[in-house]
Amino acid sequence: MTVEHSSFLAENEVTALDLARLIRRMSHIFDMNDLGNSNTSDALMHLSEYLSSLGSVYIKDLPLSERPPRQAGGKLGIDYGSMPLVEVKRILDQDNWSKSRLVQLARTRFGMPESRLRRLTLSEVFDTVRAAAAHEDSLDIIERNAAASGQARNS
Repeated sequence: MTVEHSSFLAENEVTALDLARLIRRMSHIFDMNDLGNSNTSDALMHLSEYLSSLGSVYIKDLPLSERPPRQAGGKLGIDYGSMPLVEVKRILDQDNWSKSRLVQLARTRFGMPESRLRRLTLSEVFDTVRAAAAHEDSLDIIERNAAASGQARNS
């Protein structure tokens, strides 16, 4: 099998953003409880993010040998562990995140047990991560108030 652009892509000026939207929808399908293939869902979502980062470039103009950059652990793009709380809150305001990505965020950013989160529904995972973010925000407020009054936080 040779690697070349299909005639459909060449004739129908499909952009990286168009393809990213399609792949993101496929990711949501694989994230459904009935299908339950979170690894495929994650891979498709990472591919979608990469294609989105390319913008309105036509697929036919992309070099075939170009590969998305990888982080440690083989994941593309986002380092959830050091993500600022403001960014986590911005993510939680969006409804296009898959359950598997939210579980990964909760596990790496807040240290939540993945097995427990996988048993929850998508809305319950959102609520759990929101609660963790609110808790961290509360601790930051307590720490700022304690620093202002000259005392160190004990928690």
